[in-house]
Amino acid sequence: MRSKDELTAAIRDGGPAVLVINTRARMGAALLHRAPRLLAEQGVTVARVINVRRPERLARALDEAVADVDLGQAGSTLHQHGQRL
Repeated sequence: MRSKDELTAAIRDGGPAVLVINTRARMGAALLHRAPRLLAEQGVTVARVINVRRPERLARALDEAVADVDLGQAGSTLHQHGQRL
């Protein structure tokens, strides 16, 4: 298993990210505008933010996220999980 430092470096060096936020969640709405800035401060480039207001739209939002940015192997795994949601 990789260390926290190794995982953090992989995230920072992995290219742009797509952030999917459930704004119906308690903290989701509050973080909608802050999260991209907070991630950028940690070295994570956010290419797109997808705001999910309805839980039934989550699977489609994950498919959009995978299609929008080349996430490599993580994208393939995310896509598979999105299909199951």
